[in-house]
Amino acid sequence: MVRNVNLGQAQLGGYVYLKRGDSFELDIAFEYKGIAQNAEFQLDMRQGLLGTKYDCGSNTGAVKEATDWEPRTAKFSFVVPSGVKDGSQDLQLHITAADGEHDESSWLTDCIWIS
Repeated sequence: MVRNVNLGQAQLGGYVYLKRGDSFELDIAFEYKGIAQNAEFQLDMRQGLLGTKYDCGSNTGAVKEATDWEPRTAKFSFVVPSGVKDGSQDLQLHITAADGEHDESSWLTDCIWIS
């Protein structure tokens, strides 16, 4: 279960201003219960729920075993795709564990402004 996705530079109610090709870091906090395994962290960018989806890349990270729901954190770098449109962008984070039993999505809305 994703608890928090944080774009470090963002201020509450404000945007992080980026250009195509810029890299940015995302802090991720999530709850995990299960075996030690790798998980893929896939990030997409889009303008609104129905906008065109752009792939910001993915990262793989090891998740430690947990016998009960425990907090975990991760920090990854992603890149603004070259084809993304100007204006406000939403981020969708998708976490998939290797066992296929852990599959979570989370949205961070109106956090990036592309110019």
